[in-house]
Amino acid sequence: MTALYKIAVGDPTLSAPEQEVTSYEQWTLTRNLDEGCSLEISLPGDSPAALLIDELVTDLWLYRGGSLSQRFRIVSVEQEWGPDGEDDLRIVGACYRRLIKKSHVRSVLTYSATSQGDIVWDLIQHAQAADGGNLGITLGSAGPSVPRDREYQIGHNIFDAISELRTIQGGISWDIDENLALQVTDQTSYPTQATPIQLGSTARRLIRPSTADQFANAAIVLGDIQATTPVIAQTAGILTDPRGRWERFISVSQATEDTTLQETADGIIEESISPLSTWQIEMEPTRYYYDAEYQIGDFVTLVVPRSTVYTIGVPGETVLVQIISVQVTQTANEDIQVILAAIEVPSP
Repeated sequence: MTALYKIAVGDPTLSAPEQEVTSYEQWTLTRNLDEGCSLEISLPGDSPAALLIDELVTDLWLYRGGSLSQRFRIVSVEQEWGPDGEDDLRIVGACYRRLIKKSHVRSVLTYSATSQGDIVWDLIQHAQAADGGNLGITLGSAGPSVPRDREYQIGHNIFDAISELRTIQGGISWDIDENLALQVTDQTSYPTQATPIQLGSTARRLIRPSTADQFANAAIVLGDIQATTPVIAQTAGILTDPRGRWERFISVSQATEDTTLQETADGIIEESISPLSTWQIEMEPTRYYYDAEYQIGDFVTLVVPRSTVYTIGVPGETVLVQIISVQVTQTANEDIQVILAAIEVPSP
């Protein structure tokens, strides 16, 4: 099926792209809850669009159904020439949210009882106020007013500062949209979708990778060595655990209270003793685009496939998952593959 995507290239200072990309091998769009999104595309090095591309300068415009879907800055261009006259470009574009990663705090920034959305916008303005730093990002919405106290020292990465506000309780969700406008929202705004993920219906393939590398039943936490004593925490049944001892170490150098180290160690144990699965889901493209187009952050019921031996009439297990990434790949023949990643949500 065809999803009516179109990609174009051009000078980011212009109001519209200069050239549609009409010759390509394939492209892959990846949207991620934490990092933002990227667009990778392979095309002939002598094509009209390729001749306009300048690494770190040119933008990619992605359209869907005739409407602009996202803007990307080209951050990587790899060119390869082969023995039979091949000339191929492999291009990576980063959405403007990812471009914030190249900016750092240049003077100490202090916020007291300041709305977290206003903090985000001020951080972006700080980045854009530097000589040559203006990306053209404007304020769309600063989201609900939740006061925070923060201080950022010189050198602090601005993307990391904003991301920290996403990971805390009552934190934000944020993005730079297709019009380069900052959009800050409340994390609780993520909806629960009615259409389940089910093999043979909405999904072609389900993969549940091993979680063994995330397992730990002991934690060692180190803080400020002058003010705290290292903490070692472990599960009560570790002596008889057939898996043996699996440790995780973390250094929290800014922590000056032993209670902080203990809370951190207990949190590691709680999270690592029963790690949650991250599912990989290959969607049926037709179902995805017409009745099950899950967005980043959506909560969805996933029906766990039963083994070949099961009891007739007994319903299969279901788990609640949150979509954390969406990857769309389209070939030159307009064949589309949609891959989702989703993490299981802990039971209440």
